[in-house]
Amino acid sequence: MTIQLKNKHTGGIEEAPTGFSWTSAFFGGLVPIIRGDWRTFFAHTVLCILTLGLYHIFFCINYNKKYIKKLIMTGHVPANEQAETYLKLNGLYLDPNN
Repeated sequence: MTIQLKNKHTGGIEEAPTGFSWTSAFFGGLVPIIRGDWRTFFAHTVLCILTLGLYHIFFCINYNKKYIKKLIMTGHVPANEQAETYLKLNGLYLDPNN
């Protein structure tokens, strides 16, 4: 499943996948590069080397949630009701009107 997040500064819509990152499972550290998330790429690479690849399992489980948090911190808000509901249910978004 993917949710849509809107950048409140530019109005651009970003599709953000949710749940387990199958893309990361198959393509590893290339996913953060494609998404422009260089800091996560370098951290992933170092941690995979230090843990002999075991960190990659943790990374696949948590990367999409971490990516959504990053988007929210950089000014993205839910673009529709489905995205808002998902974020509230997972504790990732607090409604600014409440």
